[in-house]
Amino acid sequence: MVCFADVMRISLSTSLALGLALTIAASACAITSSPTATDAGPANDAAPTPVDATTDTTVSPPDGSVADASGPPPTYPLATPDEVCDGVPGLTGAALIAAIKPEYAATFTPRTGSSSALSIKLKYEGGAIVCHRAFKSMGGAPDMPAWIALTAAMDFSTADGLFAEKRAAQVSRRFGDALELSVEVPVADVKGTFTPAAMPGFDVIRVGIGGSLMPAGTTSGNVQQFGSKSAVPPPGQVNPSVTQPVGSWK
Repeated sequence: MVCFADVMRISLSTSLALGLALTIAASACAITSSPTATDAGPANDAAPTPVDATTDTTVSPPDGSVADASGPPPTYPLATPDEVCDGVPGLTGAALIAAIKPEYAATFTPRTGSSSALSIKLKYEGGAIVCHRAFKSMGGAPDMPAWIALTAAMDFSTADGLFAEKRAAQVSRRFGDALELSVEVPVADVKGTFTPAAMPGFDVIRVGIGGSLMPAGTTSGNVQQFGSKSAVPPPGQVNPSVTQPVGSWK
């Protein structure tokens, strides 16, 4: 092999020949090595994870599985009251608002004590109307159709003063023409003369109100007391909870 130093000792007659010789010599002396491959690390997915734009918490599928991040979000706010939820004809915020009666009357019967007249007043005062997309079961929980929900101002009062709750509650439409009313209240915030039952060992006590609102203006439902623990459970375990019936109405 002829190296650059040797080329310098070669007598060439013309500059063209010298340039050619230099080129050949440099090429012959060059050390060829394969470039070291660089680990670029795991590939980054350029598509962002869908973000739920609603103000309330995204509802997980009934079987507790995580929604497919490549698909649409499981819940989203309707842009207008007339927007159709998940493509279901008639499932709109406007229809839900129109179906809510200003007042429902019933009789509340506590677990212990005497029955009393119950008045449930509801009024939609604006805010997000949330569409919950249909859930297709993969063999666990049953299929769930699309449903819609909003927050309404609620006055839940009994004539005997046992309850006098004036607070926000969820009104939703899941199946047919019936509406669903639901709200949970920290026991310390419950008004009226209601006295919670003792739940030893449970430091988070709440009262839940849930019922059906029918198109004819009738209603039925129940009130329950829930107890749970605020402490973080040991690894692999869940905190126990307890439910105590308070009363029902119809």
